[in-house]
Amino acid sequence: MSNREWKKLLKWSNSTPWSATDPIPEDPDKQEYRRAYLLGKNLKERYGALQRGSVPVGDDATRFRYFVWELCEISFRDQLLTLDRMADITYPNPRPDTTRAQYTLSVESHRQERMALILQCFPDTSLKVVDGGLARVGLASEKWDIRYEKVFSLALVMETWPRQKPEIWSSNVQHSMAHPGNPLRRDWERSVALFYAQSCYDLLRRPACIPRALYDGTMADISFVFNSPQSN
Repeated sequence: MSNREWKKLLKWSNSTPWSATDPIPEDPDKQEYRRAYLLGKNLKERYGALQRGSVPVGDDATRFRYFVWELCEISFRDQLLTLDRMADITYPNPRPDTTRAQYTLSVESHRQERMALILQCFPDTSLKVVDGGLARVGLASEKWDIRYEKVFSLALVMETWPRQKPEIWSSNVQHSMAHPGNPLRRDWERSVALFYAQSCYDLLRRPACIPRALYDGTMADISFVFNSPQSN
């Protein structure tokens, strides 16, 4: 799916339905709308009944946007957990001077510590079930003081991943980013996002799933990678 088709999917609506049997329009823009609509319809029919989060009451198109947002959010959380298990260089290795029981205990303790660290990236305590009320908080928040805490937590998770870290990640510099007037905060936030995206491609060989935001029931094609100019 192209980026243009993805944006059209996020604006999915029943107001201009397309049928798979309709002639394919000649207009390339209408072709993209048709493909996006048919994909959205297929997703809704196949997975809509499995939606587990809390979705605000609204028309069918609004509910579908929350459904797509939920898929994006769960995919991002699951991917982050998978990447950390693959990339974390502090994961315990077996040693000749430890028993199997000691090693198992060490691994379990390490996993719990990493899980606690990863959960700090989100405003709730679950990686598998998300609520529609979270669609504009945490990494999706428009407010910098809220978003900063979660971006900083993500940077902390990735500190133990391979690849050289950007110079802007030095601890003193990162703490100074909390101030909304810091002129480097966008560069720092972008460096965190790009490091995550590149790590995903290096390890999983596919583009990264990224968090999305919903504003008044409308899916926004922004994320912590490319923040809205109005973010504060």
